[in-house]
Amino acid sequence: MKWLSVLVCCSVLINIGGCSESETALTHINKAKTYIDEDKFNESIIELKNAIKKAPDNADARFLLGQLYLQQGSGLNAVKELEKAQEYNYSPAKVLPLLARAYILVDADTDILALNDQAKLLPDDVQMRYLAYKTLAAIRTENIALAVEASAQANSFDSVSLYSMMAMAYLNLAEKQIVKANTQVLRVLAAEPKNPDALMLQGQIATAMNDHARASSSYLQFATLQPKSSVVILFLADSLLKEQKYSAAEKYADIILSTLPNQPFAHYVKATALFELKAYRGAKRHAESALLSNFNWPYLKLIAGVSSYFLNNFEQSHYHLNSIVQYLTPDHPARKIFALSQLQLGLVGEISDTLSGFTSVSKADDKFLSSLSYQLAELGAYQDAKALASQVSTHETDGTASDAEQKVREGMLKLVLNDPSGIQNLKAALAQSPDMLSAELALAYAAIQTGDFDQALDISEKWKNEYPDNPGGYNVLAGVYLKKGKLTKAKEALLQSLAIAPNNLFALTELTLIAQQQKHDQAAKHWSEMAVTAFPANVKILRQHYGIFKDESAFAKIKTLFETNKADLSYGMLYAEVLLDTDNIVAADQVLASYTTSIISPKKLWQLMLFVQKKQDNDINYQRLLAGWLKTNPYHIEPVLLLVKQFVNKKQADKALVLINKSLAGPHKDNKMLKMAKMHLLLEGKLLREAKNFYSKLESVGMNKKLSQGFQGRIYLLEQNYAQAIPLLAAYYHHFPSSQNIILLASSLQGDNQLNAAITSLESHLVSNENDDKVRGQLANLYLQAQPDKAISHYEKMLSRLPNNIVALNNLAWLNIAKGELETALLHSKKAIGLAPENPNVVDTRGMVLLKTENRLDAWKASSKAYKISKGQDMSIALNYAEVLISINENQKALDVLRKVVNNSSTKQRKNSLITLAKKNRTLRNL
Repeated sequence: MKWLSVLVCCSVLINIGGCSESETALTHINKAKTYIDEDKFNESIIELKNAIKKAPDNADARFLLGQLYLQQGSGLNAVKELEKAQEYNYSPAKVLPLLARAYILVDADTDILALNDQAKLLPDDVQMRYLAYKTLAAIRTENIALAVEASAQANSFDSVSLYSMMAMAYLNLAEKQIVKANTQVLRVLAAEPKNPDALMLQGQIATAMNDHARASSSYLQFATLQPKSSVVILFLADSLLKEQKYSAAEKYADIILSTLPNQPFAHYVKATALFELKAYRGAKRHAESALLSNFNWPYLKLIAGVSSYFLNNFEQSHYHLNSIVQYLTPDHPARKIFALSQLQLGLVGEISDTLSGFTSVSKADDKFLSSLSYQLAELGAYQDAKALASQVSTHETDGTASDAEQKVREGMLKLVLNDPSGIQNLKAALAQSPDMLSAELALAYAAIQTGDFDQALDISEKWKNEYPDNPGGYNVLAGVYLKKGKLTKAKEALLQSLAIAPNNLFALTELTLIAQQQKHDQAAKHWSEMAVTAFPANVKILRQHYGIFKDESAFAKIKTLFETNKADLSYGMLYAEVLLDTDNIVAADQVLASYTTSIISPKKLWQLMLFVQKKQDNDINYQRLLAGWLKTNPYHIEPVLLLVKQFVNKKQADKALVLINKSLAGPHKDNKMLKMAKMHLLLEGKLLREAKNFYSKLESVGMNKKLSQGFQGRIYLLEQNYAQAIPLLAAYYHHFPSSQNIILLASSLQGDNQLNAAITSLESHLVSNENDDKVRGQLANLYLQAQPDKAISHYEKMLSRLPNNIVALNNLAWLNIAKGELETALLHSKKAIGLAPENPNVVDTRGMVLLKTENRLDAWKASSKAYKISKGQDMSIALNYAEVLISINENQKALDVLRKVVNNSSTKQRKNSLITLAKKNRTLRNL
């Protein structure tokens, strides 16, 4: 594996000074050598660059410049010049080991290995140095066998030479023989304390030994010797980071980023340091920058994920942590953060898996689980909430008020989860802290909701006696009367409550509601004015007040409150409501759009946004918004039901069934409305086998008898068991009178050859539902079979309300053909074909009308089109097409069409008649 990462360092820009035209390359080289002796590197570099400018192929200048760059740690520049020196045939024994080291600095491992053949020609002592670099390059390319071979070869030359020991140290470190590697590098440094390769290796060995102070010292020495090296700055920053010297580590990371802004390791150091310093925004930014290079992936994902959570960026938190959560131990703190991010994003079903194995070992853990369970319950995810609540441990109590409060929390959580044992928790809290009024009040209202009025009345009496200055006793009493529907008694209790505490929110709002229910408008206004004066910022009161007054003053109160508290969603929704009430749709849309939706968004926000789209008649956005709601919070049933309705309206029953099945298999497995909708769709789609199977499941868990009759009746209807279907569907229509149900009954009567009874049932429905055109159309269709003249009047009534009803137009055209009213037939068929030019029945009717009016060519065009659209599968259209063909003397074609017409009771007679006519006409034409 790669255990050493050498990264590309940046070039150093040097201002090259001017030089005299009379100076030669050799002059510059000699000056450079003088500067080198005086340790004046910058001056040396300038002179050597001037020499190269005059003599680009001067190998000496190239070698000396490359050597200087290498001594400074500037790898890229060194590679460039030493490769030129090699190209210009500079001494291999001098240039090759330096070039190999330069390749090491720039991570060009394959280039090092490519020097192998040339290195074989070098003297042993020079070759050993190359072999040390070859060993390191082989390790970095994960070719351990080659590294072993190179190290052994160096050792065979001289086992105690510096570079043979370096080769062995590289290999031992790669093979995790840390102690051996450490011993070898110490021997090298004892002999040559300023050997940069040995200092770098010592730093890496010290890091492996977790001796970060020693590693930092080694890297600092390296940096002093080779100040242009970027890679050592990275190692130094990392070492300081591990020493927990975060500010110092940051300083060195900044040095790298100032010249290499995308350097991943520097971003890693910054991210880690800032994370430890709780500077989460910077930590996240640098972690994500490093991740672009896939650097130190798991740890940076952790930093980015946790930082994102503390920045309230839950989507990013989930994105990063999701990649590594499987590697985290069950009790790792990041698992809690991941679970909370899942909650915020609506991935509730995954929370149980995230916290599986998590064990509560403290009250803090209990509080976390209880809080998370409660939040899940608020979203409607009751099963998931119960699963988490079961993980809460029972820790020893210390009898303090905090324990009683915990019992209250647990009790309320259970009640939210429809677990009545929550009342016992409340009672236990009271037994522990009798003066905890909040627990007693919670118990009273819980008793009211569960119908335990005696318990609630006992608490009410106790409060009236023991706390005469607290309106709670009378409020509880009023709550009991309200639950029982005794408005007058409730009002009396509320007035007594108000006498104790005039600014009493519960009493004022309930008195207002009672006045509205009793149609006492002035009293309602009176109580509402008192409430809004006492609680001018209460959303419930403001909504109630606007609903009563609906004037500019009530509107202004809400608008002012919104404009001064725009971040408050409750005020935004209230303001949007009143804007919609005044038909200011655009402004309402803008207000609602200013809030970000998430799984914790209330249903009302989604419903208001949907209402806006409906008002704007934007069906595409309406459906897109529904899909977004469902995706954001799959625990809300409303988007499921509304989407199912959308799909059904668009004749996409398959999509509706897929959605229902998915919901029933997930968070809504016990939802009765979805089960009824599924049954309905299966029956509408005539999926008999699936409908019968699902009906059996519904029966097995118990179902409303009235609904059961309807479903069973419809199943019999699909089975064509009309006699058994009729009484069930009749009872179903009686309980649920609707267009569909009377049509189902009429269909079963018609199937049982009771045509008159079917007609009578439909006529009876129309008596009280005159504008039900769906039923009227069905009745007209039945009249077509028995009394065509009556059908005409019903179709005409339908057209008076729905002038573009294609079925009515088409059938009226047919009926008027039969009556000989060809002009009327032409008008109706013309309008029908304008509305549905690709409907084969409409086109066929048009063809027959044109035929009857002697417009045979146009008749042929229309009839042939209808035959083509129907693909010859509609026998009636085929017979009409054959008749038109005969009329234009295409007798053979007509015979070809007629041969394909299937014989049955409805086609045989006309088919034979047309065949006879076609053959006769063909014979006559042949005479």
